[in-house]
Amino acid sequence: MRTPTLKQKRVAKQIVEAIKLDSPPTGGEIVENSGYGKSMRLFPGRILESLGVKEELKRLGFSVEAADQVIWEMLHKGKKEETKIKAAQEIYKRMGAYEDTKQGASKNLIIVLPSEIVNKHGLTSSTEEDS
Repeated sequence: MRTPTLKQKRVAKQIVEAIKLDSPPTGGEIVENSGYGKSMRLFPGRILESLGVKEELKRLGFSVEAADQVIWEMLHKGKKEETKIKAAQEIYKRMGAYEDTKQGASKNLIIVLPSEIVNKHGLTSSTEEDS
């Protein structure tokens, strides 16, 4: 574990605050406003992706694990179909399910839906033997 510097802590705090804004600052603006020189504004990724910033974000509750938990909650406890579909799409991204279809490769996905959703949208279903 790396101890974040004061500037890295400032960057992480500004990232968290920027999430709440309608018009958030750019990465370069966050870096510059956190005390780094103007030249670092041109390459903000060096700071934004540093281990210190990542550690501080994790300490503030922003981590891949925390995001995974939110998606799990949406998928399993969400009330709206749209919420569950969005959660499933995020899981596909996280698990890399879209990556192997980018070059035109086909991929079989098995999606289990409640019968009321299948009937409501006029979907046809197949059993595993039909595949």
